[in-house]
Amino acid sequence: MFNKKKKKQAKPVAKAKLVELYRQAVRSEIPLEVVDRKVNAYFTKMSSVEYVQEEVDHEQLLQSTKLPFSKRLFFTLTPLICLILGVTLVGSAAVPIASYYLFTVPAFSQNNLNEVVPKIIVQAKEAPPLASNDLEQPTIINRELDYTNLSNWFPTLSIPEVDESKSPEYIIDIPSLDIQNARVKLGGSNLDKSLIQYPGTAMPGQVGEPVIFGHSILRQFYNPSEKNPRRYISIFSKIMTLSKGDKIYITFDNVKYTYVVKQKRVVKPEDTSILEQVYNSRGLRLITCTPEGTTLERGIVDAEIVANNE
Repeated sequence: MFNKKKKKQAKPVAKAKLVELYRQAVRSEIPLEVVDRKVNAYFTKMSSVEYVQEEVDHEQLLQSTKLPFSKRLFFTLTPLICLILGVTLVGSAAVPIASYYLFTVPAFSQNNLNEVVPKIIVQAKEAPPLASNDLEQPTIINRELDYTNLSNWFPTLSIPEVDESKSPEYIIDIPSLDIQNARVKLGGSNLDKSLIQYPGTAMPGQVGEPVIFGHSILRQFYNPSEKNPRRYISIFSKIMTLSKGDKIYITFDNVKYTYVVKQKRVVKPEDTSILEQVYNSRGLRLITCTPEGTTLERGIVDAEIVANNE
């Protein structure tokens, strides 16, 4: 704004006054050279005074138009704070996913092939084909699927129905994840109220594997505390961080069963083989969406029973 300053011109001296000065010098027999030096010195002095005054006026103008320090500090820091906040928000979502692929996935068992043993698919049935008249005007749902509803996990399967008023419930504890007294319900679809065991899979302690589903979100929002009324929204967010040998406890029908983690693996969302039962052991299977906060894959934790205490 003030890069270019307009230099003031020295105030002109009246011609008649200069002539009078020279006349007085002649009458007083003062050499003209002396008069010229004094006149030039006078003009030099006046120019210096005016220049200094101009600099003072310019500085005063700058001070009067300068923003207060508090405002300058605000306008300087606000963009920086917004940038840091934006990077933090993006990082809070990206870092857990990157951490999953960098640290969790490499820890999975390299051999996820099951032994050749008899398998039986539980009562998961293919949904009946649509009638031709149903295909003429398809309905488009303009929203994302709600994965707190278990029925949305396998669109091609219909979950076996159970009488929820009579369906058994039991408790699961995973100490290494701070999960205590989590309720598991047989059947149903509401994953924000409890964990759900898929109907038709073995009950705890029986030959086969209870297949238990739980919801997950970004791990920074993980809060499995019993005091948290929304604990089941995040309760399985960290199951893929379990290590081989970690213990899982299930209390069912007044019997406490102890399982240890055997392996972890991931499958595609449409892979229904995770519902299969192997009848040569007594195991446990925990399932959630992974990486946490996404529905890209299904994360599986397989465990086997080691003891039960009355």
